Amino acid sequence: MYRDIWNKLKGGATFINGDLFKCDSALFDMWEFDDRIRWLMPRMKNDAGEEMTFEELKASRLEFRKRMGEKPGTI
Repeated sequence: MYRDIWNKLKGGATFINGDLFKCDSALFDMWEFDDRIRWLMPRMKNDAGEEMTFEELKASRLEFRKRMGEKPGTI
């Protein structure tokens, strides 16, 4: 997918992968994060053959977020 995107960019263009972000409100941030987990669950099963509970996947993604140093992008 990313190769297709890069091939379509014109010289000097920038691609921003903005699928992760952090809201100013902790309440909205957790709502968005939970919504992303619900979206991700069937994809993990279909694409990777991994079946996890909501809480397992959420814990995994929270650990990933922690390892990445809380660096979501903003536009």
